[in-house]
Amino acid sequence: MFRASFAVTLIALIFSLPAPGSAADLERDFSGKWTLDSGASRVQALAMEIETVLIVVQQEDAIRSSNNANYALDGSETRYRNGAETRSTAVKWEGAALLINTLVSGAADYTIMDRWKLSGDRQTLTITRQVMRGIAGVEGTLIYRSESYRGELPRAERDAAPATVEAAQPRPLLIRPEARIAPRPAEAVIPEGTRIALALRNSVDTKHSREGDRVYLETVYQVARDGRIV
Repeated sequence: MFRASFAVTLIALIFSLPAPGSAADLERDFSGKWTLDSGASRVQALAMEIETVLIVVQQEDAIRSSNNANYALDGSETRYRNGAETRSTAVKWEGAALLINTLVSGAADYTIMDRWKLSGDRQTLTITRQVMRGIAGVEGTLIYRSESYRGELPRAERDAAPATVEAAQPRPLLIRPEARIAPRPAEAVIPEGTRIALALRNSVDTKHSREGDRVYLETVYQVARDGRIV
């Protein structure tokens, strides 16, 4: 009787595991041709070039997009060129959302923090973006619709999207301002009152923890100052 029950439990456990290509995998797959829904997006505060067409090719260990970006999905840093800028990027998963932190070096240094998230039907890609220039930060939301989307997005705008990464020619929606940031100091100081999200690395409980015990914390998000990670 025990063996029979164990076999049934084991079979149930096996079939409960997510299979390759399951919904759990698809909600993390950003592959496709995406067109910006300018009416639903909030990008004015970002004051930077926004691609109206985004082509994403995702493999098991990396993501490549039409803006020449390459993201390694193992957490390692990648460097690539985007026009006159050099970008250093690191990513990590937050459930089904992809967090992308990018340090931009060029005429003006700044930091881009993106959060990519697909809708349940995989028809909409929402990119929540925060841009840090010096101590000033702005936020915006980019709403992209998939090639098969048949909502309010004009058909002419969908059909104008190129079919491959190589053919993609992103069009700037906004022009980057001419403001320049002063040279970075050798020492970075985080302003008082800055909120930093932290996660516990060791356990703390009322039964065993005592005054004076060391508590180890890790930053959840990278902290930027003067256009660099500190």
